[in-house]
Amino acid sequence: MNGDRNGREQPGLWDEETPSTDNPEPDQPHQSGASKAAKRSSASEAQPSTTTPPAPQAMHPELDIQDLWDAARVAAYLGVPKQTLYAWRHTGNGPKAFRVGKHLRWHPHTVVEWTLALERDQ
Repeated sequence: MNGDRNGREQPGLWDEETPSTDNPEPDQPHQSGASKAAKRSSASEAQPSTTTPPAPQAMHPELDIQDLWDAARVAAYLGVPKQTLYAWRHTGNGPKAFRVGKHLRWHPHTVVEWTLALERDQ
Protein backbone atom coordinates (compact mmCIF):
# COMPACT_ATOMS: atom_id res chain seq x y z
CA MET A 1 0.00 0.00 0.00
CA ASN A 2 1.12 3.53 -0.72
CA GLY A 3 0.40 6.67 1.27
CA ASP A 4 -1.18 9.76 -0.27
CA ARG A 5 -0.25 13.34 0.61
CA ASN A 6 -2.73 13.36 3.53
CA GLY A 7 -1.15 10.29 5.10
CA ARG A 8 -4.02 7.93 4.24
CA GLU A 9 -3.25 4.49 2.91
CA GLN A 10 -3.92 4.12 -0.81
CA PRO A 11 -4.29 0.70 -2.43
CA GLY A 12 -1.59 -0.18 -4.90
CA LEU A 13 -2.29 -1.37 -8.41
CA TRP A 14 -2.13 -5.05 -7.49
CA ASP A 15 -3.46 -4.84 -3.93
CA GLU A 16 -6.65 -6.78 -3.32
CA GLU A 17 -9.36 -5.57 -1.04
CA THR A 18 -11.02 -7.89 1.41
CA PRO A 19 -14.75 -7.27 1.43
CA SER A 20 -16.19 -6.19 4.75
CA THR A 21 -19.41 -7.89 5.74
CA ASP A 22 -20.22 -5.43 8.55
CA ASN A 23 -20.71 -2.26 6.53
CA PRO A 24 -20.30 -2.95 2.82
CA GLU A 25 -19.97 0.49 1.21
CA PRO A 26 -20.16 3.71 3.25
CA ASP A 27 -16.82 3.42 5.12
CA GLN A 28 -14.79 2.41 2.05
CA PRO A 29 -13.89 5.65 0.27
CA HIS A 30 -11.25 4.01 -1.93
CA GLN A 31 -12.02 0.95 -4.01
CA SER A 32 -9.97 -0.84 -6.58
CA GLY A 33 -10.87 -0.35 -10.23
CA ALA A 34 -11.94 -3.98 -10.55
CA SER A 35 -14.45 -3.76 -7.71
CA LYS A 36 -15.83 -0.48 -9.06
CA ALA A 37 -16.29 -2.03 -12.48
CA ALA A 38 -17.97 -5.07 -10.93
CA LYS A 39 -20.41 -2.84 -9.04
CA ARG A 40 -21.15 -0.83 -12.19
CA SER A 41 -21.82 -3.95 -14.23
CA SER A 42 -24.05 -5.46 -11.56
CA ALA A 43 -25.95 -2.18 -11.26
CA SER A 44 -26.42 -1.97 -15.01
CA GLU A 45 -27.71 -5.55 -15.09
CA ALA A 46 -30.22 -4.79 -12.38
CA GLN A 47 -31.77 -1.84 -14.23
CA PRO A 48 -32.87 -2.32 -17.85
CA SER A 49 -31.55 0.16 -20.38
CA THR A 50 -34.02 2.88 -21.31
CA THR A 51 -32.60 3.18 -24.83
CA THR A 52 -33.59 -0.35 -25.86
CA PRO A 53 -36.77 -0.26 -27.97
CA PRO A 54 -39.58 -2.59 -26.93
CA ALA A 55 -39.88 -5.89 -28.73
CA PRO A 56 -42.31 -5.87 -31.69
CA GLN A 57 -44.46 -8.50 -29.98
CA ALA A 58 -44.81 -6.19 -26.97
CA MET A 59 -46.17 -3.38 -29.16
CA HIS A 60 -48.56 -5.63 -31.10
CA PRO A 61 -49.10 -8.89 -29.22
CA GLU A 62 -51.75 -10.06 -31.71
CA LEU A 63 -49.19 -10.14 -34.54
CA ASP A 64 -46.80 -13.04 -34.95
CA ILE A 65 -43.90 -11.30 -36.62
CA GLN A 66 -41.13 -13.77 -36.08
CA ASP A 67 -39.51 -13.23 -39.44
CA LEU A 68 -40.03 -12.04 -42.97
CA TRP A 69 -40.11 -14.40 -45.92
CA ASP A 70 -37.58 -14.22 -48.72
CA ALA A 71 -38.27 -15.19 -52.34
CA ALA A 72 -37.23 -18.81 -51.84
CA ARG A 73 -39.62 -19.28 -48.92
CA VAL A 74 -42.56 -17.61 -50.70
CA ALA A 75 -41.88 -19.68 -53.82
CA ALA A 76 -41.78 -22.86 -51.73
CA TYR A 77 -45.04 -21.92 -49.97
CA LEU A 78 -46.82 -21.18 -53.25
CA GLY A 79 -45.20 -24.06 -55.12
CA VAL A 80 -43.88 -21.87 -57.94
CA PRO A 81 -40.34 -21.06 -59.14
CA LYS A 82 -38.67 -17.92 -57.80
CA GLN A 83 -38.55 -16.52 -61.32
CA THR A 84 -42.37 -16.61 -61.38
CA LEU A 85 -42.46 -14.40 -58.27
CA TYR A 86 -40.16 -11.91 -59.94
CA ALA A 87 -42.30 -11.94 -63.10
CA TRP A 88 -45.46 -11.38 -61.03
CA ARG A 89 -43.81 -8.46 -59.28
CA HIS A 90 -42.76 -6.95 -62.60
CA THR A 91 -46.32 -7.15 -63.96
CA GLY A 92 -47.96 -6.00 -60.71
CA ASN A 93 -49.44 -9.41 -59.83
CA GLY A 94 -48.63 -11.64 -56.91
CA PRO A 95 -48.37 -10.90 -53.20
CA LYS A 96 -47.05 -7.46 -52.35
CA ALA A 97 -43.37 -7.43 -51.44
CA PHE A 98 -41.12 -4.67 -50.18
CA ARG A 99 -37.42 -4.03 -50.23
CA VAL A 100 -35.07 -4.28 -47.28
CA GLY A 101 -31.99 -2.75 -48.79
CA LYS A 102 -31.59 -4.63 -52.06
CA HIS A 103 -33.53 -7.71 -50.91
CA LEU A 104 -37.21 -8.47 -51.47
CA ARG A 105 -39.19 -9.53 -48.40
CA TRP A 106 -42.78 -10.56 -47.77
CA HIS A 107 -44.86 -10.56 -44.61
CA PRO A 108 -46.20 -14.11 -44.19
CA HIS A 109 -49.73 -12.88 -43.52
CA THR A 110 -49.65 -10.85 -46.77
CA VAL A 111 -48.83 -13.99 -48.77
CA VAL A 112 -51.57 -16.01 -47.05
CA GLU A 113 -54.13 -13.22 -47.54
CA TRP A 114 -53.20 -13.02 -51.22
CA THR A 115 -53.80 -16.75 -51.67
CA LEU A 116 -57.12 -16.52 -49.82
CA ALA A 117 -58.19 -13.65 -52.09
CA LEU A 118 -57.34 -15.78 -55.13
CA GLU A 119 -59.47 -18.57 -53.72
CA ARG A 120 -62.43 -16.24 -53.06
CA ASP A 121 -62.25 -14.75 -56.56
CA GLN A 122 -62.48 -18.12 -58.33
